[in-house]
Amino acid sequence: EAGPTVRSSISQGVTVVVRGMGQILATPRRTTSPADTLAPPTRPHLFIELEELHGQRWEERGRWNHALEEDIEDAAGRQKWSRPHLPTISVPAIVKLRQSLSTENVM
Repeated sequence: EAGPTVRSSISQGVTVVVRGMGQILATPRRTTSPADTLAPPTRPHLFIELEELHGQRWEERGRWNHALEEDIEDAAGRQKWSRPHLPTISVPAIVKLRQSLSTENVM
């Protein structure tokens, strides 16, 4: 089961989609026993998409999976996803996003 989906419009023509994948990730923990290498599941796995409205159609512009970001790249006239990479974001952008994610904007 895919889990819940949350959609939030952060500005006109831009929306963020967060999907809970229903999976629980195990996190590594330091131990001396080889049989005990993973901690119990701690948090659900989220898949996040950034979509922009172009005319009458929503288009994916970015996605995040396991904290790695993928962007749309134009290569020889074709669009493809970039290699996963660690995202960077400025502090003012985080503040603006937080202000935009009010309860009125979440569906």
